[in-house]
Amino acid sequence: MKTQAGRIFIAIIVMMAGTATLAADVVLTDGNATATFDLNSQMGMKDWHVDGVDHMFQQWFWYRIGSAGGESSIDTLDLNGWLPSNTNLDPQNDTLFVQYGDPAGRFVIELRFGLTGGTPGSGTSDMGESIRIINTSVTTLDFHFFQYCDFDLNNTLVDEGVEITGGNTATQENLGYTIAETVETPLASHYEVGVYSGTLVSLSDALPTALGDVAGPLTNEDLTWAFQWDFTLAPEGTFIISKDKLIVPEPATLCLLGGGLLVLLRRRKCR
Repeated sequence: MKTQAGRIFIAIIVMMAGTATLAADVVLTDGNATATFDLNSQMGMKDWHVDGVDHMFQQWFWYRIGSAGGESSIDTLDLNGWLPSNTNLDPQNDTLFVQYGDPAGRFVIELRFGLTGGTPGSGTSDMGESIRIINTSVTTLDFHFFQYCDFDLNNTLVDEGVEITGGNTATQENLGYTIAETVETPLASHYEVGVYSGTLVSLSDALPTALGDVAGPLTNEDLTWAFQWDFTLAPEGTFIISKDKLIVPEPATLCLLGGGLLVLLRRRKCR
């Protein structure tokens, strides 16, 4: 059972305007969708409600510099600032900018999320994402960057299937919903689909991770996926990742396993 027990909400956020305030969840809203971010823990983007149904358990980012040692989630960096904003005519914030900085001054990581909701009852929503990593030092950095995703489509623990195709598109299906993520640029160096919590454990231990290029499909488990980018970042150099996620409803289906109904267990998220 996955839980969020023991999460700490005492970090201090420095607002883009320069004032300090207590850390809090950031919520984006557009149309029929809301997305919630915990910028101070590796839960990261922890909820994505579409027409009241939560399809997300966790999406976040890890990094490593060099070939030795383990990865760290980006929330372990300094949170330099965050700024939600509204880009259309409704009254809600639908876009989020976040900047993390290396305490040693070697680099900054900037995230941009843009939520687009559908009409009420459509069951569809889109999230555009971009990541910019900037070398602020005078030394070339051997950088390794990871995205980890754990969707619980239709708010259920067990997923019907997940697969990565073309090295850049992850597709997961469950109970009449599909989530598809396409990495628009650049192509990931490595990727893998997995069963919770294998990939997450690998990213959290003290050893360097290299995703296994496991494309799947995997079926009827609590399924996850991840992408990895390996690159050399010159002094003052910039590396940009652009990607997009789309949730769409599909015709409802019954899942049969061994002639019997596959019972899907709901996850209770502990706050």
